[in-house]
Amino acid sequence: MMKNKIDVRICVGTHCYVMGGKALMKLEEEMPDAWKSKVDIRGAVSLGACEEKGEHPPYAQVNGKTIEKATLEKVKLAIEKELNL
Repeated sequence: MMKNKIDVRICVGTHCYVMGGKALMKLEEEMPDAWKSKVDIRGAVSLGACEEKGEHPPYAQVNGKTIEKATLEKVKLAIEKELNL
């Protein structure tokens, strides 16, 4: 059994939110039931990515790895990788 859950953060700051972050908040509804006990999803006002990476919102992070131009599919793929699927 996993000791720690996979940490997923979704930027819901204004810029990310209007550029697609709102859709990313549906991740919990979209992921398989088998993942739900293994993944912790939280919104974040800022992930600091705009300052570091430039203008490629929306941003999400999976276990601290930043995803630019994040989509539900990109985030789900990153979770799969962390789950070793």
